[in-house]
Amino acid sequence: MLAAAVILAALGGPGAQAQGSATRPIPINIESTPPGATVYYQSVSPENRVGVTPITAARIPRGQRVLIFQLEGHEDARLEVSVQRRRETFTATLQPFSLINVTAANTAAAGAAVRIDGEPVGNVPYQGRVQPGRHLVQVGREGHRTFSQWVDLNGGQVLALPVLLEAEAAPTGSLLVAGDTPGAEVYLDGTPRGRTPTVLEDVPAGEHTLEVRSDAPGLAPFRQLVRIIAGERLTIAPRLRPATAGGGTLRVIVNPSGAVVSVDGEVIGQAPAGAEGLAPGEHIVIAEAEGYQRAEQTVTIDDGRQRVISMTLEPVGQEPGRIVINANVDRALVFIDGEERGSVPVVVPQAPEGTHAIVVRAEGYQEYRSTCVVGPGRDCELDADLAPSGRPCASPPTCPGRSSTSTEASRDRCPGKGHSPWARTGWRCARRATAPTRRRYRCVPPRTCECSMWRSSAWAP
Repeated sequence: MLAAAVILAALGGPGAQAQGSATRPIPINIESTPPGATVYYQSVSPENRVGVTPITAARIPRGQRVLIFQLEGHEDARLEVSVQRRRETFTATLQPFSLINVTAANTAAAGAAVRIDGEPVGNVPYQGRVQPGRHLVQVGREGHRTFSQWVDLNGGQVLALPVLLEAEAAPTGSLLVAGDTPGAEVYLDGTPRGRTPTVLEDVPAGEHTLEVRSDAPGLAPFRQLVRIIAGERLTIAPRLRPATAGGGTLRVIVNPSGAVVSVDGEVIGQAPAGAEGLAPGEHIVIAEAEGYQRAEQTVTIDDGRQRVISMTLEPVGQEPGRIVINANVDRALVFIDGEERGSVPVVVPQAPEGTHAIVVRAEGYQEYRSTCVVGPGRDCELDADLAPSGRPCASPPTCPGRSSTSTEASRDRCPGKGHSPWARTGWRCARRATAPTRRRYRCVPPRTCECSMWRSSAWAP
């Protein structure tokens, strides 16, 4: 491309020759610190490669140009130069970068998140460039202790950092078991843990079954479901009672508390509830609470022993609410959220949860507007009371019967300007003509009247 530019300049006229001489390649020298950098002209591509520094007599066209330097272990350098004089030397200084290579030293570290100086950069295995200097490398995964290490890197240094992640110890608490019977054996989840009084350390957080047994004859063992909270100590003081002849005891814990508990169809109380003197063998325990599904569990009772069980009730799924719209005018149209739903009565089953705009319209009546809020288990029922849309008549018409009419010649008789003492009576006047000479009233239930221009014996449209 550079050679083509020189040939075109040589073949052109005087103007082209002047322009060609202005852009004709001239020899320059290119150097870098450190040396050995690959130099490109204008952009990085094989056809624009100039050579490796130091370069002598590289031919570059005159004018403002860009030289790009690349060297392994260093940041790329871009040098903007003005090529004007032959044999001029241009020098670029390349800054070395450091490389961090994080690898997994155990299975837990593979795929763990990597942060450098607090910023997430990827996952193990990870390799990335950083500036020379001091950096904080952190590798973490849920349920494991975070690996943290400060590193000091020199320019061009490659740091290999194998990471070993250790699982965090399970959160634990402690349990103090005392009671009224010293020397009784203590069992936690069926494992012997000493004799009363004793402190059980490093008990994993969560629910456990505690049992205390006495060697003394005639004492029933104590059983209880306990909940251990991390970092806290729970104290239990069991009381060992004489064993009930011919039966065992049952204690029922239910979430939510207050649920009604029954054993073999007999209600024993609200949870937490207990029953004594149960015959050895299987029994059916049922827990019920309003708004929750009934739970049923079969338990086995041993003679002279106490059994503790825990039950959880699931909430009952409620049906979506519905919208029911009625009105005092037959065939009134109902609009819900701007969509026509037909004439009253209108029922929308399983309406979307939320607030809905309700509009009810009927010819000759004022528009009714309201809102409905529905949700699971929550219906909305509206009874729209539409008022007639006419204005109060100035004076009451004479309407002996449903179809009777009376004619008034005075214009002031039908609607006047606010001087109607009869407005409180409920009479209404619907005007159908703009400039009548005679007015006619017609009674229309409920207690309304119409006024129109007299045309022969017909009402004006």
